[in-house]
Amino acid sequence: MASRANRQPQGRILEASEVAQAALFLLSDGATALIGADVIADGGLTACFDFRTGAEGAPV
Repeated sequence: MASRANRQPQGRILEASEVAQAALFLLSDGATALIGADVIADGGLTACFDFRTGAEGAPV
């Protein structure tokens, strides 16, 4: 778990409740403009993944 947490930009793994909050937002009236959009609730891991090298946590 510690090595996985170190890969996260925030240095920790998201709680299930944090992912649930993103899902609840998508179900709310506040998300009416998001039609066909992808929302990734991964704590920023995807944003920090270097798809060229496959290195996790590498700035792109």
